[in-house]
Amino acid sequence: MADVTLFDLDILDCKDVDYSEESVMYNAVTFHLESLKMFDGNSVEISEDWQIKIWSEDGQQILKQFFLIENQEFKRKLYQAYPL
Repeated sequence: MADVTLFDLDILDCKDVDYSEESVMYNAVTFHLESLKMFDGNSVEISEDWQIKIWSEDGQQILKQFFLIENQEFKRKLYQAYPL
């Protein structure tokens, strides 16, 4: 099982974690979603509403920001696991 999962779907693994009141920062991540593999090694901030911010290696810039359900690969896996 991955370090971060949602609905039993593996999202990512990480080397270490930092907590704040608003979100959790996962550092040196490895994504389980192929569509996000290009960001392996970066830090990823996830808020309680599953908004994801992928940070640059120096932590100064957000490279990508989205809600997990907006990721087509995650959405496809979710609907395969839990058909409507």
